[in-house]
Amino acid sequence: MNTIQKSNLKRIRNIILTDENEIDDNISAGQDSDSDSEYDPDAIESDDTSTNEHISEESDLSCSDIDQDDIGRDDQPETLEKDGVTWSMYPKQVQGRIPAANVMKKKPGSTTKVQTILDAFKLFFTYEILDGIVFRTNRYAEQYFNQNTRSRQASNTVSSKSRRWQPTDRVELEAFIGLLIQSGVNRSNHELLNDLWDISQIRPLYRATMSLERFKYLLQFIRFDDRQNRNKSDRLAPIRHIFEAFVKQLPQHYIPGENLSVDEQLVPFRGRCCFVQYMPKRPAKYGLKFWLLCDADSRYVLSLDLYTGKKDNQIQKNLATHTVLFLVDQLPNNVKQGRTITSDRYFTDIKLSEALLDRKMTSIGVVEHKRHFLPNELKVCRKNLFSS
Repeated sequence: MNTIQKSNLKRIRNIILTDENEIDDNISAGQDSDSDSEYDPDAIESDDTSTNEHISEESDLSCSDIDQDDIGRDDQPETLEKDGVTWSMYPKQVQGRIPAANVMKKKPGSTTKVQTILDAFKLFFTYEILDGIVFRTNRYAEQYFNQNTRSRQASNTVSSKSRRWQPTDRVELEAFIGLLIQSGVNRSNHELLNDLWDISQIRPLYRATMSLERFKYLLQFIRFDDRQNRNKSDRLAPIRHIFEAFVKQLPQHYIPGENLSVDEQLVPFRGRCCFVQYMPKRPAKYGLKFWLLCDADSRYVLSLDLYTGKKDNQIQKNLATHTVLFLVDQLPNNVKQGRTITSDRYFTDIKLSEALLDRKMTSIGVVEHKRHFLPNELKVCRKNLFSS
């Protein structure tokens, strides 16, 4: 027992004895001496252990029960500054009106009602997309057959059985796309076309839709752009028109909730393509990389972009920031307001957060501890286990 505890016990003893003398004045001096001799300090200490421990902890700062983190926390400043940006331990208290970036003006949910799966399909593959494919396919096929006919005339090999292109239309194109989707559902991508149209096979859908010869013609001549006017520097030029038209329809039919997320997705693909990505940590490893902006609650894709690699053989600077802003700008202005973008450490950046605030949006993200915009006090120096 240390000196402080002994002094506390003596003080408690005097208080108890004083109260007893005031209550009963007829107690004799002999009885007082007996009570003094029977006084057990250990009993009082056990009854008031919490009080003694509290006094001992306040008087002895070196006790092992004191949280050392609480001591070090008082030495840290509440705010830090770097490059005109203030970092605070506590959220900013906003008084008055709610900021515009925290106010949602559009109620989340679907904006279009559909009855069938086909109706939902046509919301995104519009007549504009289908008519564009029909026009470019017919033009390319007619050019091919006309050139072939002229070459035969020059060599005097023209016969009466020379074939001509029969123009396609939107209905036939929809049937052609339907057969492609059906083949994908049945996982028939490695089967021969002759087997799909074989009468001995129990697959009447293919033969009932169109002939095998017509299907091969459409597969050969289908085009999505004008090759003569194609942008040579754009790797996505062959499908740029229909890709942008499809992406344009995504935010038109659904209003997202408060929380949005930005991330990448690798679509498995091992075909011939100059911008196939190799990502060893992904299950598929090879494929096409897409940037996606999705609603966190419904997982609806609001916008997307396909990564095609370097442009003009030059590394793109601030690619992450430009990607997020490109995806966000696909949304209508009245839908942007009040939404929060959540991203991982690859996208998180001060300039991105400021740009989103200009669009009346907020952001949450993981910050890499080595990023240049962090104050030195926030950069964590990681050490190996058992290091000094």
